[in-house]
Amino acid sequence: MRRHAVILVGAVLAIAGCGESKWASSLPQQDPALRKTKVQFAADAATRTYPADAPHKMTNDLRAQVEYGVKWLDIANLTDQEWDDVDVWLNQRYVIHVPKIPAKHLERLWFRGMYDQQGHSFPTDKLPTLVQKLEVFKDGVLYDLPVHLAD
Repeated sequence: MRRHAVILVGAVLAIAGCGESKWASSLPQQDPALRKTKVQFAADAATRTYPADAPHKMTNDLRAQVEYGVKWLDIANLTDQEWDDVDVWLNQRYVIHVPKIPAKHLERLWFRGMYDQQGHSFPTDKLPTLVQKLEVFKDGVLYDLPVHLAD
C-alpha cells in the first residue's frame, strides 16, 4: 500500500512540475550561477540585444552539441582558459547569459532558460525547432560555433 502512495505522490509532483508552479521554480542547471527561475532568465534576456554589428570569428576553442530529445545544448570549453561573461545566442534571437565557462569544462544549457527580448522562450513544444545558428558573444566578438547533434 505504501508503495502505491509513493507512486501516486510522485505522479502528482511530476504533473504539477509540468506547469508554472512553485515545485518547478528553477531549472536544474549544473552550474549554480545558472540556477534561476524562468522569470529571471526572461528578465535577463530582455536586457540583452543581439550584437549584429560585432565582428564574427570561427573558433575551435568551443564545441557545441544539441540534444533535442531532452531539450538542452552542451558547450564544451576545450581550452585552458575560462570564458567569462558570455552570451550564448541561438538563431540570433534567443539568449542566455553564462557568467563563466571554466577551462576544460562542459556547460549544459536548457532550452527553457533561453529567451528573446520580448520574453518568449526558445520553443520546445514543437521540437525540433532547429538551432540553425549558434554564437557566443565575448569581449565584443561573436564566435560562430558549428551545431552538432548529440549521439
